[in-house]
Amino acid sequence: MRFPRWIPFIARRWFSKREKSIHSQSSFLAIIGIAAGTTALIVVMGIMNGLQGGYIDALLEVASFHIRISEQWSPTDKQVPDIAELGKSLEGMPGLRSILPFRESTVMVATSAGRVATLRLMVIPPDFDRRDPGFARELGIDGSAFAKKQGIVMGAEAAGSLGLRRGDHCTVLLPTAGLEEGLSIDQLPLKLESTFTSGFWQFDSGLALVSETDFPQTLGGQQSWQPNLGIKLVDRAADATYATEIGRRLHAAGFRGFTIESWRDYNRAFFGALGMEKGMMFLLLSLVFLVVAVNIHHVMRRIVAMRAEDIAILRSTGASENDMAAIFVWNGLATGIKGAFVGLLAGSFISVNINAIIAFGMQFIFAASSVLSSVLPGQPVPMSLGSVFYLQELPVQLRLPQVFFIALLAIASSLVASLSASRELSRLKPVEILRHE
Repeated sequence: MRFPRWIPFIARRWFSKREKSIHSQSSFLAIIGIAAGTTALIVVMGIMNGLQGGYIDALLEVASFHIRISEQWSPTDKQVPDIAELGKSLEGMPGLRSILPFRESTVMVATSAGRVATLRLMVIPPDFDRRDPGFARELGIDGSAFAKKQGIVMGAEAAGSLGLRRGDHCTVLLPTAGLEEGLSIDQLPLKLESTFTSGFWQFDSGLALVSETDFPQTLGGQQSWQPNLGIKLVDRAADATYATEIGRRLHAAGFRGFTIESWRDYNRAFFGALGMEKGMMFLLLSLVFLVVAVNIHHVMRRIVAMRAEDIAILRSTGASENDMAAIFVWNGLATGIKGAFVGLLAGSFISVNINAIIAFGMQFIFAASSVLSSVLPGQPVPMSLGSVFYLQELPVQLRLPQVFFIALLAIASSLVASLSASRELSRLKPVEILRHE
């Protein structure tokens, strides 16, 4: 069955701008509403993708790794494997990008000025940049940071909070516990060799690095300093497959007493929170489409009542009720497509140029603030993006499946609203309308 050509013609006549009626104005406002909702969703989701993607990449490169192998520590277990031997047995395995042995624990760092900070201390090999180039690249340091003995490297924010500069001395307080000795605290004097700035507050304010050659050997047997093996894969999405294969290979080599954890399991709570945050943000912004859909629904119902005579005439000439419904559905579909297309273009443009737009906006705000302060002294000075959010620029990642899903959601909201409003046609009685008119 062919689609009647007169249906698009009638839809254009009824909702055309040339009519300059409430119908065309309502359709224009609906297009603007759908475009605004589409633009907002694309921009916000693009920024969230960029922030989360950048943070997840940094987290996996520095703190989590793709696969972590840890000892199942026990003070009486004589079969605990040597992490170094585990690493050697995995060298040359296809698909592995890097293998880095390390120890980590939370320590207190004190200065001669009486300042104290809690930091996560990682003990790594002095040639860490050769073993794991991604780790060194993310922090912006290399093996020369440990060229001198008794040196420590920490984030720039952590060093600033402690009042330390390069070459200053500090003391790392290392708590130890024993069955006979009880709880004691070892003091490790170190000199700040360099600082790093990764761009992420968690690392810059709470991470410190020490070479394993400067780490007291007496602490190696402490449970809080159990050795780990950080493995990075060429394809991090294949972590489950590689975790199984690594476990099988190590068991075949006779190693026992270790645990294997992928980055998904190690960061399960964190990634779950990120997913929930993104889902709630998407849901809240999608309410724009709900508001627009309700508006379209009520406008369409009013148009059905106002066009009752025209509808009755068309019905009397042979048009069916489905044909009449198709006129409104056609208009709803056209409204959704136009709004989604405009929103798609606007959202993509804003997302790609978001940092230039913010820079222009900040310049305008600073200029307006300077003019205002000359008229009204004592006005607060606006702060830059970096001073508020610890960001120099906003990262944006536009994912095509997500963008097209937003556009389809915008079209679907308009289409569903039109379909719902077209049900009002069943209440019209063409014979009664023509008789009274």
